[in-house]
This record gives sequence, C-alpha cells and structure tokens, in this order.
Amino acid sequence: MKKTVYVIAAIWTLITLGIFVCNEMHLAKGEEVILKVIPYDPRDFLRGNYLTLNYEINDIEFPGTAIQNINYEKPIYVILKKNAKGVASAVDITYLKPENKLFIKGQLAHVRLDRDKEKIFYRIKYNNIDRFYVKEGNAKKLEKSLQKNGGYAKIYLTRNGNARIKEIIENK
Repeated sequence: MKKTVYVIAAIWTLITLGIFVCNEMHLAKGEEVILKVIPYDPRDFLRGNYLTLNYEINDIEFPGTAIQNINYEKPIYVILKKNAKGVASAVDITYLKPENKLFIKGQLAHVRLDRDKEKIFYRIKYNNIDRFYVKEGNAKKLEKSLQKNGGYAKIYLTRNGNARIKEIIENK
C-alpha cells in the first residue's frame, strides 16, 4: 500500500514538472514578438487580479476577401511582420500553416462584411495571451496606465504559432 502511494505521488510530480517544463520551453525557445495591447481589468475571486488583454491583431481588416470558405472550427494563422521598432502587426491570414514566416495561431471568432467600404473584418481569439496575472493590488494601476498611455505585451511564439506572454511594457 505504501509503495502505491509513493508511485502515485511520483507520477503526479512528474506530470506537474512536465507541464512546468513545457511552458518554460515556450519562453526559452520561442521567438520574441511585441504586440500593442488594449486592456480591461476584471478580477477573478479564485485566481486574483489579472488584466484581460486585446491586441490590435484581434481585429483584422482586409480589403476584398482575404480567406475563402470561412470555417470557425479550424485554427487560423495570422502572419505577422515586425516594424522598425520591433512591434508586430498582421499582414495576412490563412488556414494553411505558413512556412518560413512569423505567425501566431488563433481561432476565428467572428467575420463581418462592410459592403460600403468593401472590407472584411475578422475577429480572432488567441489562446494563452488573453490574460496576464499581476500581483494583488497592481491590476487597477496597470490597467489605468495602459489605458492612458498605451502599452505592449512581450510574447514568445513557438514554431507552431503558440504564444505565451512574458511581460507587459507600459508606455511612460
């Protein structure tokens, strides 16, 4: 009986360690990208203070038809391009995983057609970068600073387009 408890404890420890190592590998081996954020601040009673973040790349506007056969079930890839300051913006979207390009993987949430301007607006949701947890008491202060002065999120992208937030950068 005692051996069974030790084996179960060892298995849970290895699983927890594996999850931790996997998440840290995103930060260690991913490509650094900076995105402009648009914050708002909720509070989760069980998890504490956090910022819920939107990015400029959440809402993408393209002339004509950027993608054909809209599918809300398949992952979508947003191709990014860094400007001279290193801030990334969306330049294209596709259902096919890009080769040799900087991209982030997301899920199509909503599509709207503006017939007057002949543009299509895509709303894309990204996993793992929509919340950033902060120390207790700092969320409101950070939110106000980001809303007043703007800011950026430093994220890391893996080769598969998965993303993790490393830090929030406030404009001063």
